[in-house]
Amino acid sequence: MKKYLITGLLIWIPLAITIWVLELIVSTMDQSLLLLPPEYQPQVLLGYQIPGLGALNPYLLTTQYFAWHGLLRTPTDWAPIGHSAWVCALYGLPALVAAYLVFLRRDVAGG
Repeated sequence: MKKYLITGLLIWIPLAITIWVLELIVSTMDQSLLLLPPEYQPQVLLGYQIPGLGALNPYLLTTQYFAWHGLLRTPTDWAPIGHSAWVCALYGLPALVAAYLVFLRRDVAGG
């Protein structure tokens, strides 16, 4: 019985600590969303809170995303939308060049 208790503790305690640390990290990152201007906070844009959205924020191009937000608004402010289109094109260009270079190295004729 003592063996099963120790084995269970060796499994559940690290698992509980891992879940607690992950929850702490995600909740801290969710609090970082409060640094955004009030009109760009997800609670205002969507109308409800999405838990864990702050963990994705560092990996998103938020400036470009928020520029596209006003596309259907009247009158449309085209300056940030044009800037975002250029930034997206500049992000896509290296990927297209890399894909083209990989394509050139392949023997597509089969000969």
